[in-house]
Amino acid sequence: MNNRQIEVMIIGPTNLGPYHLARFNALADAGLTLTVVQTPISEFHRPWKLDADQAHFQIERPYEANGTRVGWRELIGCTQKYLARKSPQAVICVGYNSRYIWAMSISGRRLGIPVVLSLVGWEKERRRTWIKEIVKRFYCRYCFDAALVTGTRAAAYAQRLGVDMARIWKVGNV
Repeated sequence: MNNRQIEVMIIGPTNLGPYHLARFNALADAGLTLTVVQTPISEFHRPWKLDADQAHFQIERPYEANGTRVGWRELIGCTQKYLARKSPQAVICVGYNSRYIWAMSISGRRLGIPVVLSLVGWEKERRRTWIKEIVKRFYCRYCFDAALVTGTRAAAYAQRLGVDMARIWKVGNV
């Protein structure tokens, strides 16, 4: 068996909370070389402050300097350069609701890096807009190779969004 560690990049959590720390430390302790990419989105309803010394993984903020001020084309370009330089074996996107996640998933697809959707939501948890659901289906079919979901309802939603059921894994939540 190959002794090379698996290198995974996770993007999505802006403010890392205690449950993120527990999850990501468990992945790192299991042998993954893990990089967590934080985005410059302010989350007033999640005011956590992380003690980075407790993290068993690397935290990077590639968008911090100018990511909020660039247009879509520049965001894709700088994300693609960043991913090409880092060259992870997989990218996990926590959700699909920010321009940074869209840029990371599209760039991963272009570079041939497997992109995985981490999905906690399910279709009937709230009222959905049909036009947004059509856009999400197109996006998810194009950008995601697999999905990690929190349960049966999230698995059904991931499948409805276009992820092949054979590539959907139930991993629970916290």
